[in-house]
Amino acid sequence: MKTVVNGQSMAVRRMPPPRFQASGFTLVELLAVITIIMLLAALVIGASSIAGRKADVGRCLARIQIIKSGLEEYKLDYGKYPPGNESILSDRLFYKPVNTGRPSGEKRPYLSETNFLNASKQFVDPWGKPFRYQAPGSVNRNPATFDLSSDGPNGQDERSVTTGSDDINNWSSGH
Repeated sequence: MKTVVNGQSMAVRRMPPPRFQASGFTLVELLAVITIIMLLAALVIGASSIAGRKADVGRCLARIQIIKSGLEEYKLDYGKYPPGNESILSDRLFYKPVNTGRPSGEKRPYLSETNFLNASKQFVDPWGKPFRYQAPGSVNRNPATFDLSSDGPNGQDERSVTTGSDDINNWSSGH
């Protein structure tokens, strides 16, 4: 084919059609990116579950301190800790004081925070198990005071275990 430009004849070369150039990622690149994302997600999920367990232990310790302060206040009013074994019933010990009232005649609860009661009106740990209470004088760690404990994350009573126990209580050095 010839084209005339300014009176001169020129040969026009036809350009070949453009080749299709693939853009994007190869399958290997996609698999590598997906693998990296999955590894990062596994690390984040693992770290968050560890943090969640630590938060539950901290929440349990806080609840023990709340109950402990109520028991101490009860002792200040009546001169002794409330009687009882195993589970703490809030009706009997804290939330509704006995009808005779406190020595000062005041009728307020020993604990204001009762948002960790179950349907049976028992104080429960973050794992839903009732706290155990042993009054002084019964078989407990310290006869002068009370024992207050939770079975911990595994829900197993490990009071007799000396090492490796995850129970949370008011008498061990770490709590």
